[in-house]
This record gives sequence, C-alpha cells and structure tokens, in this order.
Amino acid sequence: FSRAQQYNSIALKIARNVDDKQVLAKVLRSATLHNRGATDNLANRLPTDEALKYLDEAIDIWRELGDFGYVAMGLNNKGQVLYDKGDYAAIQATYEECLEVARQYGVLRRVQIMISNLAYLAHDQQDYARSSRLSKEALKLAMEANTRFMMAVGIIRTASPVDQPIKATRLHAAGYAAFEAMGTTSQPGSHGPMEEALAPAIERLSEAEFQQALADGRAMSLDEAVAYALEDD
Repeated sequence: FSRAQQYNSIALKIARNVDDKQVLAKVLRSATLHNRGATDNLANRLPTDEALKYLDEAIDIWRELGDFGYVAMGLNNKGQVLYDKGDYAAIQATYEECLEVARQYGVLRRVQIMISNLAYLAHDQQDYARSSRLSKEALKLAMEANTRFMMAVGIIRTASPVDQPIKATRLHAAGYAAFEAMGTTSQPGSHGPMEEALAPAIERLSEAEFQQALADGRAMSLDEAVAYALEDD
C-alpha cells in the first residue's frame, strides 16, 4: 500500500472505535477515492473488490441513517470503481439506482451527474443514440439550473461520432475548451482521453477535416456550443 492507503487504514481503525456511524461511513468512502479509473496511480488503489466492500458498507450505514444524499454519492462512487471490473451491466444498474435515489430525495445536482454518467456509459458501449438522448437531457437540466460546468459536460456526447463526426468533434473540443477555461476537467479518472472517445469520428474524417473541426469547436463559446448541440431538438 502507498502512504495514502496506510493513512486510510489508520483512520479506518480509529473510526471503527468511535461511536459515530457517519464518521465511519465517510472514512470508508474516503479509502476508495483513488479507485476511479485507469488514469489514477495504481499504487494508491485498494483492490477493487475491497473498495466495493467498503462502499457497500458505507452505503448501508447512510441508508440506516436516512442520509440519502450520501447514499447517492456512495452509489456514484461505486459505479466508478466498477469500471475497473469492466462490468457494464453492474455499472448501469448502480448508476440507475443512484439516479432513482437522487430523484426520489430531490438531490438535483446528483440527478444531472448521473444522467451524464449514464450517457458516458452508453457512449463507451457504442450506443450513440442513447448517449446523445441522455446527454441532451442532462444538458437541458444544467441549463435550467445554470450550472455551467454541467453544461460543458452535457455538450460533449450530444452528437454521434459515427453519424455526425464533424459535429461530435466540434462539441468535444468545445467542451474541453470550456473545462480548460474553468480550470478543471470532466470527471477525472472515469473515462479515456478525447481521442479515444472520438475514434469513430477520426476514422471517418481526413486529418485536415478532424483538425479543422477541433479548431472550430475550440473557437466556440460555451453558449454557442450549447445552442449548436441542441439545434436539432
């Protein structure tokens, strides 16, 4: 284990001796936060099955406490860890459960995030029609809430890289440019680089077309990109 995991192990021992279930649940979740996809340092990770065990325990505690905002957060983290197992059915079931909890208990920001996560999952499975539909749904919710970060997340997969390769490339570039302007990234560790997501578009475009589409997208403001993403609706 890395030093980070050694500290987590010590914190967990302390938390189990403290009569505070909320503290225990938070420490359990904290110990798994490095288990979030292929870009993270492998030395910092718990074994995947152990991370899932910790998250299940934390989620059970939060259900017992009636803290459903944390239940939703824990389920989101569990879905991210499940990416390491490549079990898309389990990821989808976990994300859908999280979405149901978030909707039932009015955790609106989590609703936006989970619809976006389901869109990313559909894209990873090459179900581009479903990914586009979910991305547009998430984008419209973000517009209603004026959540510009989630607007940037939402535009990225609104167009199919197979059926609309130029539009998909422009919107990816616009989304990533918006993240750069905000000084952040989109859900780090859960998904591959832009070129990986755009592989079908790259196959269908010449190098000049692809580079021009990237430049066109980066030149868009976020508001322009949102309007472009939804122009067919």
